[in-house]
Amino acid sequence: VLTGMGGHYGRALKKGDTLQLGDLGNVKNPILPNQSLEINYSKIRINKGLQSKWFNNETWSQFTSEPFTVSDVSSRMGIRLEGNSIKSSKGNEILTEGIPLGAIQVPGSGGPIISFVEHQTTGGYPKIANVISADLCKVGQLKPGDKFSFQLVSIEEGESLRLEQESFIKSLINHD
Repeated sequence: VLTGMGGHYGRALKKGDTLQLGDLGNVKNPILPNQSLEINYSKIRINKGLQSKWFNNETWSQFTSEPFTVSDVSSRMGIRLEGNSIKSSKGNEILTEGIPLGAIQVPGSGGPIISFVEHQTTGGYPKIANVISADLCKVGQLKPGDKFSFQLVSIEEGESLRLEQESFIKSLINHD
């Protein structure tokens, strides 16, 4: 981790690390249920971003149908993507504004960047989309060379998927 805080003793996890779970007194039966949460790493689901209208229909079609590859220069700040260049019809700079976790910015180079866990708080590139909350765990598993496509979903579907994921996680703790 960049600041040397958090993580595991101020660093990223590595093989052999053990993590404390805390008090398990409220766990009824600490076993995994028979079901699992289906995770498709080839698709990352998104909602439209603040400047989504800056990108025409052809650009949106390209953005959501053609695969991207995770760049070697990705980090916990931003997952840089390689693939077809994405261009905004209104330029590639905006007044500096806040950037949420999972925002997909498009700099002048046209290579999208997914803001991640150590992202800056503000920035000046248009944001075409945002990764839905339920898929941020997928972004965390991406490594250089991985390929995936974006899938546009409604805000309502994104929220439903988040609630489904949250319910599954709670079932791991309160499993009978």
